[in-house]
Amino acid sequence: LAGVNQILNKTGTSSTGGTTYNLAAAEDWAAGAAAAVNVADTTGNGITVSSPTTPTVTSATYDASGGVLVVTGTGFLKLSGATNDVDVSKLTLTGEGGDTYTLTTSSVEITNGTTFTVTLNATDLAGVNQILNKAGTSSTSGTTYNLAAAEDWAAGAEASVNVADTTSNGVTVSNPTTPTITSATYDYSSNALVVTGTGFLKKSGASNDIDISKLTFTGEGGATYTITSASDREIDSATQFTVTLGGADLTNIEALLNKNGTSSVGGATYNLAAAEDWAVGADAAVNVADTTGNGITVSNWTAPTLTGATYDWSNGQLVLSGLNFVNLSGATNDVVASKLTLTGEGGATYTLTDTANVEITSATSATLTLSATDKLNVHGLLNKAGTVSGDSTTYNVAAADDWMAGSPSASDIADTTGNGVTASNIQTPTITSATYDSDTGILVATGTNLFKKSGATNDIDISKLTLTGGTGNATYTITSASDVEITSATSFTVTLTGTDKTNVDALLDQVGTTSTGGSTYNLAGADDWLAAAEGAANIADGSAAVTVSINPRVTSATYDASTGALVVTGTNIQANGGGMDIDVSKLTLTGEGGSTYTLTTGSVERDSATQFTVTLNATDQAALHQILNKTGTSSTGGTTFNLAAADDWDTNVTTGDTADATNAVTVSNPTTPTITSATYDASTGALAVTGTGFLKLSGATNDVDVSKLTIAGEGGATYTLTTSSVEI
Repeated sequence: LAGVNQILNKTGTSSTGGTTYNLAAAEDWAAGAAAAVNVADTTGNGITVSSPTTPTVTSATYDASGGVLVVTGTGFLKLSGATNDVDVSKLTLTGEGGDTYTLTTSSVEITNGTTFTVTLNATDLAGVNQILNKAGTSSTSGTTYNLAAAEDWAAGAEASVNVADTTSNGVTVSNPTTPTITSATYDYSSNALVVTGTGFLKKSGASNDIDISKLTFTGEGGATYTITSASDREIDSATQFTVTLGGADLTNIEALLNKNGTSSVGGATYNLAAAEDWAVGADAAVNVADTTGNGITVSNWTAPTLTGATYDWSNGQLVLSGLNFVNLSGATNDVVASKLTLTGEGGATYTLTDTANVEITSATSATLTLSATDKLNVHGLLNKAGTVSGDSTTYNVAAADDWMAGSPSASDIADTTGNGVTASNIQTPTITSATYDSDTGILVATGTNLFKKSGATNDIDISKLTLTGGTGNATYTITSASDVEITSATSFTVTLTGTDKTNVDALLDQVGTTSTGGSTYNLAGADDWLAAAEGAANIADGSAAVTVSINPRVTSATYDASTGALVVTGTNIQANGGGMDIDVSKLTLTGEGGSTYTLTTGSVERDSATQFTVTLNATDQAALHQILNKTGTSSTGGTTFNLAAADDWDTNVTTGDTADATNAVTVSNPTTPTITSATYDASTGALAVTGTGFLKLSGATNDVDVSKLTIAGEGGATYTLTTSSVEI
């Protein structure tokens, strides 16, 4: 039955292919005939067929490893000719997510009335394996596999009979493909990662065949990066999928894939690792992890370039803009700050010195926060909001070779021109206060937003500074001091000497913030006092309080022994508005033989900022007359006269140590010693001599040379003593 039905394939007297049916009877077919008679009857015996078989498909098996589809059914029919019984192009397979694939493999012969086999061509193999993605009768997502045979699939069937058989023809799959990655390419110009492999599978739904978050790149320094922000992708084919990188993924991956070829600047071999379940269409029970041996070839690497920058004065942030910025493995090392040079006011340039290196923030941006030193210098160049300086110099940022550390060292990536900078939030420099130390002549001004001018000792135009003090708010503008450099964004220092110091000391003549004449101290800066400021901007700053610190000093003294007047000369002698200026008890004089005497005379007022006078009381005069025993600056015994002032001798300056220990004294009109009377006790031999102005001599028992004394007595007789010398 099966055999006859294959060839009697059409109703009537002839087959589908036009062959006239015939029944041939071989010799002896009629067993009752005489054996000697030839009863063979082979032609002209037409057959009329009714109810020919309708071929049906019942099921199929598919071995994905070889692409062999074995179809089982009933009533399969032959068609005259070779490999033409089954029109394979009429067969459509349904798999993952209901996706279908119609075969293109050539037609085949049936094996028998119930079976035929198709070995898929390469194209069909790849297409079918994508959707028949799991062993068994259904796909990864649960779609039941099916083989649909469209009308005329059975070429031997009668044309008028519809043999379409499209449903309920289950397919059992064995040896489904295990997807693998073999290599990848990355194109810098398009940011496209193209991954090549075998057995890539589909998953029902959109943009979900490949779980991108399972892909990890290895590159520069052996560092790795796993994709975080790219969306999952559909496969392009059974051997390829494509990912276009962007955002953080682009930045980080290009940092690893930092030159053309298959290895990085540092020599690390590029690799793409796919963790388990990267191929979402694969059977979850099958481990498809593929982590090694998947080299990446990089092309069209492009050197990083700058296109411009912005600089914000208020926070010191220089934001670089450009293209193809790349990371270098490690922290805060992508952009080498010391390779950046800014051009501004006057065409001057400044190369960053100690600003920290930074990481890039994207493939097109990086932000540096300038150090204090660099801000001082850069602000002098970028001194006006916009793209040009006060003198119309166009701002520029230049990058020397190797400024982007992750680029190949062999490539010259210097980018020096055409990189405009836009400055914003320019701050006006101000002077807020000052201190003046009249002892050293050092004026320290404090302010805000100070910055440097290119060149040496030229930041502050000293001739623009005016001080107020003295009486009636008298002023003095500095004339002879050299211009100075600023020391920070908030301070500069001027050391006054000569005429400037003399005049300023006269104005700032009292400790604190007001002069003896009642004027409040002030420092004013005329326009352009900060040389690097924009010329068109008026930066005049007229009210900065000055606090004066003064170290009163004693420089010398004179002592008139005839009057008891001690006149002390010094500097910065301060008046005490609430009491006596000079505490005389702090004064000690040294004279003959190094003997010292501390005064007991009451405190006095100063005569001026350079002098005070003490008229000694009788006790102090008497004591001093003994040791200040000779006209001039030294005693009879050769001791240099000295006046020492202990700490706090100037009662208006009690902070710090104002002790002043060594100050020459010049003596005039020293006492002339005289004898006025004497007593003599004959019982003891004691001669007590009384007089005025007796003087000491350094040494022991030597003040009075007794051998110089002669006593006159009875009858005018005299006697010159021979007793040893004595002390007064």
